[in-house]
Amino acid sequence: MFRRVLLVSSVAAPLAPGAALAHLGAHDAGGLAQGLAHALGSADHLMALVALGLAAAPVGLLAWQRRAARRDARRARR
Repeated sequence: MFRRVLLVSSVAAPLAPGAALAHLGAHDAGGLAQGLAHALGSADHLMALVALGLAAAPVGLLAWQRRAARRDARRARR
């Protein structure tokens, strides 16, 4: 059942790109600076960015710890 839903949604999604628009209306895609100002200028976007950073921080910390452990192990073998 899940595979069928996945297949149907992956075929139907490109056929309805308007459904993915977050901001309806006559908005101009002004470029990188305007996009960054929009993301940092509204509270809901800023809260989403902070939440994403907090969720990703443990993953990045674990990667750095593993990298440091491998580096220390290589140095100990020398």
